[in-house]
Amino acid sequence: MKNSIKPIFTVKEASQDEKLLGFEAKLKAHPAWRGNNSLSENIRELSESDPLSFVFSPGSDRYHYVLSYVAPDLQIKHKNMRIVLCKSEAKLLNGGASGPFDSVDHLFFVCLKAFAIYFGGIQAEELENVFNQNVA
Repeated sequence: MKNSIKPIFTVKEASQDEKLLGFEAKLKAHPAWRGNNSLSENIRELSESDPLSFVFSPGSDRYHYVLSYVAPDLQIKHKNMRIVLCKSEAKLLNGGASGPFDSVDHLFFVCLKAFAIYFGGIQAEELENVFNQNVA
């Protein structure tokens, strides 16, 4: 006679939709989320903000968002971001060009680091210290 043990419970893997929706809910709980802002409203809000400030708002479709931020040179910049499934996990892509990222904070930091490397003047380590202070 075979010894068959029946599981007490089974773990059901979340569906793709559940993973996307869960990530979306986490993203929308971020303090920088501006659910009803247009791009113009993001610009208006950030025009009085310090460098390294950012907000993000809805984009053109369900999983598309626009990250607006004040760069170290005080220019307001924008990045497209999209929630995608990557190896069955929900992640963010930076306009489809870089990533995947686990959070909007990580994506923002990479944008700023690229800015610092491209334009110089700000050391990447200094930028990371400032970023960590603002996120903490």
